[in-house]
Amino acid sequence: MLLTDGMAMMNGSTVDLELARTFKQKNKELLFVRRKGEAFIIRDAATLKSIREAHSVTRELGEAQRALGEKQGALGQQQAVLGQKQATLGHEQGGLGRKLGDLAYRQSGLHLEESRLDALPEAERERRRSELKKQDRELEAEMKALETKMAGLAEKQSILSKEQHQLSEKQHALHLEQSKLSEQHQARAKEAEAKIQGLIDEALRKGLGQPMPT
Repeated sequence: MLLTDGMAMMNGSTVDLELARTFKQKNKELLFVRRKGEAFIIRDAATLKSIREAHSVTRELGEAQRALGEKQGALGQQQAVLGQKQATLGHEQGGLGRKLGDLAYRQSGLHLEESRLDALPEAERERRRSELKKQDRELEAEMKALETKMAGLAEKQSILSKEQHQLSEKQHALHLEQSKLSEQHQARAKEAEAKIQGLIDEALRKGLGQPMPT
């Protein structure tokens, strides 16, 4: 693990971290490593610089993934807001549909009653038929008004669906990009780890590692 002031790039246990910190000097970096059960501290500036550079590639990719994740999160929030709007519109559509069904039921009742008027005296029959026709016209007007409202809601729902589809396409594109970055990150991480291990082995061969009690 590499220790700097205020930061630790870890690849070890918390016990090793605490042990390494006891040897940390202010404003100076150190690298704590274990080889075959032995612990070493490396303070060589060139080695530490090379290790930082090897870490920087994966760190940059990690930052790119984090930024992409934030974009995905923002899109997710937009999708949630649109989903809520769609649900609200759907609730309104359901309410209007029920009202329209009630009006249609009442209208069928008027038509049924009108079909039975022949049994009444002519004057009563005409009076009642006139009343029923008036009620039928009123119901028809209410039904048309509801149908107009439903058409308006359907149009709004269609617009929201298109917006939701566009957001889904963007989310899918970000997901593909995130998958690509993840693959790159894994590949670079393996390369960086191999390079870092090589740098550590070289430093130890050169005698740059300070053995420490454990």
